[in-house]
Formats: sequence, C-alpha cells, structure tokens
Amino acid sequence: MTEKGKKDELAALTQEMIKNAEGRSKADLNTHKATISNDKVSEYTGKPKYFDIFGRLLHYLAEENYDAIITELTNLYFDDLLPMTDYDMYCTTPYSDEVSRTYGLPYRINASFIRTKFLTYIACQKPKEKYCQHFIRFANDASDIIVCLCNRQDDYFTSSASSSTTADILRNNPGLATKDGHQDADKDGSVYVIEDMNNTRRIKFLKWEDFDVPHRKDFTRFYDAYLSMNKSDKPVIVHCKAGVGRTGTFILYDTLARMENVTNEIFIDELCKMREQRNFMVFNGKQLKWLADIFLEKTDK
Repeated sequence: MTEKGKKDELAALTQEMIKNAEGRSKADLNTHKATISNDKVSEYTGKPKYFDIFGRLLHYLAEENYDAIITELTNLYFDDLLPMTDYDMYCTTPYSDEVSRTYGLPYRINASFIRTKFLTYIACQKPKEKYCQHFIRFANDASDIIVCLCNRQDDYFTSSASSSTTADILRNNPGLATKDGHQDADKDGSVYVIEDMNNTRRIKFLKWEDFDVPHRKDFTRFYDAYLSMNKSDKPVIVHCKAGVGRTGTFILYDTLARMENVTNEIFIDELCKMREQRNFMVFNGKQLKWLADIFLEKTDK
C-alpha cells in the first residue's frame, strides 16, 4: 500500500472517530433512564464506569438509536486511551500495556485482553510492516488461533514464513483456500482462508470491508469454520486493521452466539464490558445494528 493510501485510511478512521465524538453535545443527557432489574444491579458491585449510563443505553437500544449508544461509550472511555507510539498504525490505542507485559515484550504493542465468560481474546491492531515478524513471534507464543478480518490486503503471513494447510483440511473445509490459491479464493466462491504459521493457525475472512458489516451467508460459512477449529485454553487473537470495528463486532457476535437467550440488558452489558477493556469495540452504529438484528429479533427489543 502506498503512503498516500495509508494516510487516506487514517484520515477516514479519524473522521469516523470525530463524527462519533461530536455526538456528546447532541446526546440528550436528560433522557429517560430505563429501569435496571435488581438482579442486574447486584452484578455491579464493582461499579464499572458505564454503570451510570446503563439505563440511558437501554433506552437508546429500545429506540434503535445505535449511533447514540456508540457515541456515549466512545466519549466515556476516550480519555483512557494511551498515547500513540511508533508501533501504532491508528489512534485506537489500548488502555494499558498489559498484553505486552504478560508476554514479556520489550515494547507496547497495540493489543488488549478481552475477557468474557466463555473465552479470552486478544484484540489487536494489524502490525506495521516493520513489526510483522515481532507480531508473529508474539502470536505464536500467545495463541493457537488468529482470526484475521483484513480481507485481501498486504499480509504479515508471507509465503516464505507460512505453510499451506494439508489436503485433509482442504477436503474437510469446502470454503477453504490455501495461501498459494489465495487469488482464486473469490473466483471459486470461498470466503475464508486457513493458514499455518509454526504452532499457530490463522483463519482469514475475505469478505468484510472496513467500517461495514458482512453478508450473513458469507459470515456464517466463515464462523462455522472458526468453530470447527481446535482451540486450547490460550486466548484467541482477533484483529482487523485498527483492531476495534470488525474485531469488536466479531468478538461480541461470538460471545452472544454462545448464550441461550440474549435480552436487551445482556446485549448492552456485553457491549459495555468490551468497551470497559478496549474503546471503539464495535465501531459504529451500523455494526451494532447488524448484531442487534441477529440477536434481538425474537426477544424484548
């Protein structure tokens, strides 16, 4: 990618962030505060930062005002972001260097632990080219599985460093394309590719544009393949470019899909729990609506 292209992408991301932040002055801070059940209140003994606006977020959800939810949460955690370093491609930085300290890295990478009741994830920003090999070493130490949501863009899994999946895996995964057949992925209708890098396996979704939402049929094929992958107790690394929009949408989907029943309260609570650990997760209202349409269509929406 050219330097101009990178600057254009950063400008687009920055404009999206500014658009979200502008909502602070437009949001109705006196909006009716929806009632929170006693059971839900009892979970908040630690009083998370989002506790005081939880009722307002429920009200916005009932009104299908997804942009307002995103704006409130972005503003709430904006001041908690760390300053950018040379590692960062975008200004969607983590709240701490916990991931770097956990794995003994000599510098702060752009990554955050996202802990849920089912799995622990590491939400990451895509590494700059100069840090690709550092990222690979970190990934091989930290995880068995990488979920990549960067489509067909330039890659840190170079042909010299990665090995194609085996014939058995190909036969058992009809949606699969190997690294060598990467350019044929769209031609044969494949929507994902699985690759090996030492002891780490990566599944890459090929049909999800930045700031957008995926087609449900394509996403289902990809997600089914992800579920079929063998997982250890290590965290699952998930990343797109900035490590928040598509990354957050995937993690929230994976979390909600493991629940038997998703109510409005649970939906907002899981979103807030993610934002408590990394800002901008599920970056815009369009992505949040996509999730709500899937998980709340038969509940108390």
